[in-house]
Amino acid sequence: MSSLAWLLAAGLLTTGPVVQAPTAATPGPRPSLEHDRLDALAGTWRFEKNTSLAGKPPERTTGVSENRWILENRYLECRAREGDGGSLGESLLIYGFDTRRRAYFTLAMASRGTSYRNLEGFYDEPTKSLVLLGKDPGDGRTPGVKLRQVLTIESRDRHRLELFLIPRGKLPQKVVEIVYTRE
Repeated sequence: MSSLAWLLAAGLLTTGPVVQAPTAATPGPRPSLEHDRLDALAGTWRFEKNTSLAGKPPERTTGVSENRWILENRYLECRAREGDGGSLGESLLIYGFDTRRRAYFTLAMASRGTSYRNLEGFYDEPTKSLVLLGKDPGDGRTPGVKLRQVLTIESRDRHRLELFLIPRGKLPQKVVEIVYTRE
């Protein structure tokens, strides 16, 4: 199985599952305005994830994400659970803003593997989106493709995550779209 297919199957392309944790942001200030922008993602969310990889049938899963502030309001922890029965998967994403580098970032891990994904980028004010860039880790023998994640805050109760592969010399291909609705 290719590294990218594994990442998709492992649920690394979700934003937080179900964990019984507080749904409200921890009281107190966050370190910067950039951190405050992430507050729109805090809370409990239901999501629908559509995955579309070349050569494979499209796949649809649903799940729940519990997103809460941790470490004195510096990072947003997103724990997600998706699927049902034998195909249940969990993931953990951490969103933050590095004040020294002046960049947003996400670190993603999942229950179906041991690799991780780290993307970083910027907030696009006109589209109310985090645009994060990075690279698939590859399979150890060949380098992975470039990745672009666009997380758009559509309203207080809805956001959308899109993941694009950017193969060398080709146009970006959307492979995942996740729509989150606040519970």
